[in-house]
Amino acid sequence: MVSVVIATRDRPDELRAALRSCREQCCESVEVHVFDDASTNAQLVAEIVAEQGAVLHRSDQACGVVLLRNQGLRVSRGRYVIMLDDDCYFTSTQTITKVIAHFNSDASAWVIALPLVEPFRQSASEAQCVSPDAGDELRSFLGGSCAMVRDSILSIGGYPDYLLQGHEERDLAFRILLAGGRIIYGDTSPIVHTASQRRNRLMRWRQAIRNAVLISFLYEPWPVMILHIPWTFIRSFLHGFRLRDVGPKLLGMLDGICAIWQYRDRRSSMTFRFRSAIRRLPLHHAIAPDVCDPQSSRPARHNQLSDISTVARNM
Repeated sequence: MVSVVIATRDRPDELRAALRSCREQCCESVEVHVFDDASTNAQLVAEIVAEQGAVLHRSDQACGVVLLRNQGLRVSRGRYVIMLDDDCYFTSTQTITKVIAHFNSDASAWVIALPLVEPFRQSASEAQCVSPDAGDELRSFLGGSCAMVRDSILSIGGYPDYLLQGHEERDLAFRILLAGGRIIYGDTSPIVHTASQRRNRLMRWRQAIRNAVLISFLYEPWPVMILHIPWTFIRSFLHGFRLRDVGPKLLGMLDGICAIWQYRDRRSSMTFRFRSAIRRLPLHHAIAPDVCDPQSSRPARHNQLSDISTVARNM
């Protein structure tokens, strides 16, 4: 059995599309768990979930995607768990079948990073044109487009609940690699991420910088860590700079410093050799169809992308 876990909050239309794509999968042994993070219209969410034949788990108070994904790992019955964002959907009915085949052919794989496209990315600076090849080993994965071996992930503690939201996959990826697991790029049809605008940009910046600073402290070797923490903040502060973001970004830095003190006992730094080895591995990133070369070496995948933007905009 394969389990699909979707955390959602106030995105009913996107959730319906995600669940519909799950229901259309050819694999018969699939269960879908929806974790409602205190949506304002709980009744509508319940109706959509029931309509699509999924299992609903309702939170009365917002607790964040990290805690919900950990709950999903614990309640899932499948050997493999696919994490899907509520604003993502499958583009092929064969995706889950291929995920199972990937895991069956590679016992060392703990995570399969699934190809992801973002139709509304407008430039190469926002998403990349070149993707890894199927089977390539990666040093990261995107949380809303991945499949994982449930027992292996639970054996290292699951998602880091002290991060709440933002960079949680980066932390988990480090622990997977440190434990001897592998993250593999999958050869499936892409998942579409519509990047819903229903999100608190300022709070996300604050949480992202706080978590990036904390992760630098937890894993970077000494003395690299001393330089990496300020560099992490400067890079985050300048990225996508807007005047209204200054306050949340500064607060994120202060939160990060406080978190370093709070979680100082969790520090488990990488060796220089290990750090050098994983930095040679590619990242899992989204691909923007608008900037992809139609003559790519992966024509079967990119031939499907021309219609994805249209499909997403007409949802």
